[in-house]
Amino acid sequence: MQELGQNPLSASLNISATDPSKYQDISNYIENSSYKDIISNVNYQQNKTIIQRLSEITKVTKEGSLLASILFAVIAILVTFNTIRLAMYSLREEIEIMRLVGASSWYIRGPFVVEGVLFGILSAALTMLITYLVVLGTSHYILNFTSSIDLLYYLKTHFWQIFLLQLISGIALGTISSMMAVRRYLNV
Repeated sequence: MQELGQNPLSASLNISATDPSKYQDISNYIENSSYKDIISNVNYQQNKTIIQRLSEITKVTKEGSLLASILFAVIAILVTFNTIRLAMYSLREEIEIMRLVGASSWYIRGPFVVEGVLFGILSAALTMLITYLVVLGTSHYILNFTSSIDLLYYLKTHFWQIFLLQLISGIALGTISSMMAVRRYLNV
């Protein structure tokens, strides 16, 4: 401090909002506050267009992700539904024999429901593997672009939560679609 005469690092405060639409309100409040005389720079106006564009991109990405999730869930149900239906068709003689010897409805339905659950588990594991490989390949580029979003770190720290959510979703979709297929095509 004695060599420079004064502190070259000025005091600064970075304010982050959880909702990007609040930055204008924060900027107005700071510029109209009683502390405006000691504030040297508020850089919201320079970054306003970037913040608005990123906010719009985030909104569109969230909406697109929701629509894609719904679309993929419907596709997963249809694929499992048709797979179970094909399995029932190929086993129609065995099912008929089970009916003739007095097998209960759940005894006949059980293997198809278990097959749907296994499809759900397999799809969750495969999805997690693909997700990990995609994040591993793209995380470096995203980190260079944003310098604050490390997807690989996020995936590693939340791996079990994400996998459990995918596993539960996969099992639920597999069970629902197999139950629908069994109810519709088995006539038990």
